[in-house]
Amino acid sequence: MSAHYQDYVIKEGRFIGAFEEMYRDCPDPWHQDAIQPLSEDAALLLVKRGSYSNILDLGCGKGRFTGRLCRETGSSVTAVDLSPTAISAARSRFPQIDFQAASVPPLPFPNEGFDLVVTAELLWYVLPKLKELFVEIRRVLKPGGHYLILQHFYRPDEQRYGREVLQTPEDLLNLLPFSVVHHLEMDPAVNHKLVLLLKR
Repeated sequence: MSAHYQDYVIKEGRFIGAFEEMYRDCPDPWHQDAIQPLSEDAALLLVKRGSYSNILDLGCGKGRFTGRLCRETGSSVTAVDLSPTAISAARSRFPQIDFQAASVPPLPFPNEGFDLVVTAELLWYVLPKLKELFVEIRRVLKPGGHYLILQHFYRPDEQRYGREVLQTPEDLLNLLPFSVVHHLEMDPAVNHKLVLLLKR
């Protein structure tokens, strides 16, 4: 197959979803190891204002941002990705974190087990199950727990997939069964990034 990661994910407006093959064939998909977006720094500043014992990171990939979460919060972190190859790489890099291979949703965790759930650049890849995902996140969050979203949004002229479900941050807010604590949008004209901190 192609060595370009986008060919495994969304191509010509069609969802491919070959994440395991992508992690086997592409050494650094999404340039995860090479780029540290400002949206991550902003999200971590928000999270560090709180106090979290147990954090769940969904769609963690090879764990770079997960490692930052663990290091900068000092919390116990559990992380999930559907790719066993990505999980294997993450475990070797961050042995102090509990990495698990599983597809989501549903979430393989008991009710009210986490203070904070994180999804960083995950939502485009679970669009048909967004409502189910949000119900599951609400289920595993403790009362008063937080949900952190980091998400890229496409410009109207470049989006070819998922327009019927999600086009703008307002579309996402209308789907969320949570209250908004902080809402931050960065660089909307070029590389639109949304950072949301929500409360159950």
